[in-house]
Amino acid sequence: SSLFFLSQDHGSKGLSQERAYITGLVAANLICDVLGQGAKATIIDTEEDEAHIALGKWMAKQSRTTGLADILPASPVELFNRY
Repeated sequence: SSLFFLSQDHGSKGLSQERAYITGLVAANLICDVLGQGAKATIIDTEEDEAHIALGKWMAKQSRTTGLADILPASPVELFNRY
């Protein structure tokens, strides 16, 4: 038996169910290629995040990597109620 690692270059970064579904389609397409038969699924790439979403993701990542997330409250409401 062979072990295949599927590349997930399709941009699906949403819910785990979405990633699992897309990964299944990628696997099915690979099987169609190997067997030389069957109809391949069309996988549409996701769109890039809008600027404000990308900024928010970047800020969240920075707060985790710098340790800032450890000292900030979990909820923005808690932060505003504190001050």
